[in-house]
Amino acid sequence: MAGGDDYSSERKLDQTPTWAVAGVCAVIIIISIALEKVLHKLGKVICIYVYLCYTDSGFFRVYKNSSSL
Repeated sequence: MAGGDDYSSERKLDQTPTWAVAGVCAVIIIISIALEKVLHKLGKVICIYVYLCYTDSGFFRVYKNSSSL
């Protein structure tokens, strides 16, 4: 703490062990892949929900009835 140097115990990136940097990168990649999969499944669920909600209403019902005539 002499001379006001409070950051003497910090490491710079070039002094950080390679395994630590690789570990952090691996965690970020794993989180991003998991998030992508969750968003993909959520998109499928929303798409199915919208399809089921809107296919039996309004225009589609009239279209089905008129095509059977």
